[in-house]
Amino acid sequence: GIGTTNPGSILDIGSNTLAAQARINVNAAANQQTGISFASAGTVGWFMYRPVSSTNLRFWDGTADVVTFQVGGNVGIGTTAPTAPLDIWRSTATNAIPMLSIRSDVNTLGDYSMIRFGEQSQTTYQKGAIIYAGQDANTRGKFHFALEDTADGTNVDLTDAKMTIQYDGNVGIGT
Repeated sequence: GIGTTNPGSILDIGSNTLAAQARINVNAAANQQTGISFASAGTVGWFMYRPVSSTNLRFWDGTADVVTFQVGGNVGIGTTAPTAPLDIWRSTATNAIPMLSIRSDVNTLGDYSMIRFGEQSQTTYQKGAIIYAGQDANTRGKFHFALEDTADGTNVDLTDAKMTIQYDGNVGIGT
C-alpha cells in the first residue's frame, strides 16, 4: 500500500490529506510512448497509452487502437483521428451490426427513448428531438420527430411531435 496502512489489493494508492492527489504519473522520454498494460497470464488484452506521435490517449484491444481521446475533447471509436466530438468509424460495412445502438426499456406503452438537439445548456433550450416510443410488449413502436416552438427555455418532449411514423409504415404529419 502507498499512502494507506490497510491496502485492499496488490497495489492500493491512497491519501488522507486534502493537499495530496492520489494518482499515478507515468512519465517517459519525449521519444517514448507511455501507457499501462492490462494482461492475463502474460498476454496483454488491453493497453491504454499516449503514442509518441501525439498527445492523444488511446485504448488498444490487442489487435488495433479502438478508442481515441484527443486533447480538446474529440472521441474516436474505430478511428485515431476523430473529426467531431464523437466520431464512429468501421472499416467494413456489416449490415447486421449497427454502428450506433441506443437502447432502453421501451416494451410498455408510453415508454420512450429520445435524442434531443438544442442549445449548449444541458437543461434548457433543447428544441428538437427524435423519439422512439414503445407501443407493446414486443417493443414495436413509433418514431416521432418533435420540435418545441416556444421562445423560452421549455424543452421538447413527446407532446411536441410534428411527424410520426408508425411501425406499420403509416405516417402522420401535424396530427
